[in-house]
Amino acid sequence: MADEEKSTLPGSARRIFVVDAFTDKPFGGNPAAVCLVGSKELSDDILQKIAKEMNLSETAFITEKNSQDTYNKGSCFGLRWFTPKCEVPLCGHATLASAAVLFNSLGNPNKEVTFETLSGNLMARRQGSSICLDLPLNSSEPLSEEDQTITKLIKTVVGELAVKEVEYSKTTKKLLLCLEPTLTRSG
Repeated sequence: MADEEKSTLPGSARRIFVVDAFTDKPFGGNPAAVCLVGSKELSDDILQKIAKEMNLSETAFITEKNSQDTYNKGSCFGLRWFTPKCEVPLCGHATLASAAVLFNSLGNPNKEVTFETLSGNLMARRQGSSICLDLPLNSSEPLSEEDQTITKLIKTVVGELAVKEVEYSKTTKKLLLCLEPTLTRSG
């Protein structure tokens, strides 16, 4: 499930795991790197360099919050995610990978762990042999198609496909499009 690699970074040695999320097969699913930072946070510049070096869609960085919450027995950790280019506010598969490292690779006995993140507290809990995540619900609001900028943007993205609804999430700053169902039949 996880390939471990040791690397030396400022401060002390760090452990980095590469985990294939959403699969039980090696080299399947969605890979994420998980870096155990320890209790001393690294600079954003160092985190970004590690993520760039890992060159996966996301690298998760788990921080121990206090002396009682060590990786192998704690229940609350800091968690951040970086792509090779920037920090992101949320990443589901790298959160799942982080929980898998704590529970399966490091033997953390807790039934549930909490990750403190830019998106709020996220819970990961054991559910049989699986891991269940509680991720935030990001609400959205309907937008009218009267805004010419939005109309042009939508047209650029979907072309001639019919748009059923347009909503915007202030939390994620993302435009959500619901397209009319279409069916094409080939000869």
